[in-house]
Amino acid sequence: MSLAEREIEMLCKGIGGSLELLEDRLIIRRSAILGILTHGFKGEKSIPYSAITAVQFKRAGFASGYIQFTLGGSNESSKGLWDATKDENTLMFGDNEVFENARKFVEDRMGIRPVVPQMVATESVADSLEKLATLRDRGILTAEEFRAGSGNLDRAVSGVSA
Repeated sequence: MSLAEREIEMLCKGIGGSLELLEDRLIIRRSAILGILTHGFKGEKSIPYSAITAVQFKRAGFASGYIQFTLGGSNESSKGLWDATKDENTLMFGDNEVFENARKFVEDRMGIRPVVPQMVATESVADSLEKLATLRDRGILTAEEFRAGSGNLDRAVSGVSA
């Protein structure tokens, strides 16, 4: 399924652009003259929620409000409204309620990483020692090799390196 075909969970119309919230990412779209004047012809910006490390939010009041998304490894602007108007990860708005809901939606999904199966050791130290003893008893390992192998297991359990 292409990005254009994905279902929009929430659409927030801001000043000079819009914020589209999808299941796994958000899209900032620039529109109108103000969007072009402040951000040029950059088009849309797609950001996976897992890449967002912080959300800065300033409520609209006397001046416009803004929502700004900080990404890992980027420098966030902290100089207020004027710098926010030029930041490509920021959208200005006038409707506090809509964008407060958007902030909550994003924060609920931030940092969620896909589950990656982990390899887990299924053999216990006792099982390993038993295998070493069997190899020793069958004459495959010498007593010295057995002691070295069991010593390695002891160190692995206690976290001590050889």
